[in-house]
Amino acid sequence: ESPTEAPLAEQPTEYNPWKLAQILNTNPTTRWISLAWFLRDVSLSGMSSMFVAYTDELFDWGATEQGIFFISLALATMLSFTTSELSIKGVGAGYCLLYGSVCVIFFNVAGILATGSQWIMYFAFLPMIPLGFVWSTVATGVLSSELPKDKQGHLQGAVDSIQSLAHVLGSTISTLIYFVCTLEDGVIYFPQSFLIFTFFMAFGSFRTCAYVIY
Repeated sequence: ESPTEAPLAEQPTEYNPWKLAQILNTNPTTRWISLAWFLRDVSLSGMSSMFVAYTDELFDWGATEQGIFFISLALATMLSFTTSELSIKGVGAGYCLLYGSVCVIFFNVAGILATGSQWIMYFAFLPMIPLGFVWSTVATGVLSSELPKDKQGHLQGAVDSIQSLAHVLGSTISTLIYFVCTLEDGVIYFPQSFLIFTFFMAFGSFRTCAYVIY
């Protein structure tokens, strides 16, 4: 009885996340794209984990304002995926990765500078519409093209492994930074402090992508 014919509970699987992640070290391209993906996800998870607390602290956003923002973000995401095929064909996968990385940097900078006007936050994601939201899709395609056929089935598990680690690190570090910098009796009051950390993670992702492409 072959593995595919066996019951699902009895089918063999590679469940060790560390061993799965090792396939991303196949060659320099997979190694650097994976690092760029990791740093990008650290940045994004750090931003998303503290976004509600940050906008509530700085702009006194309630459920209505939060809802409007996330609905706008969802519409922008759908528009990005709608136009992604033409955009990718026009600029190529490498430049798509660079552009997507720049968009995350822009969003971080907008969050840091948004003290003067909360409307910056509503428009900060607009540059992402052409290509920014399809970064992971393009990166998956690049990684898939670099891996041998017998490793294709392990790709998603390997990517999930680095994403899980990035989400834990990004959210934990951002939460600690935000907590320390918003204490009433703290040395400094700076709610945007966690965005400086996520900015450097996003910039590291951009530099890593640039290294691979050039």
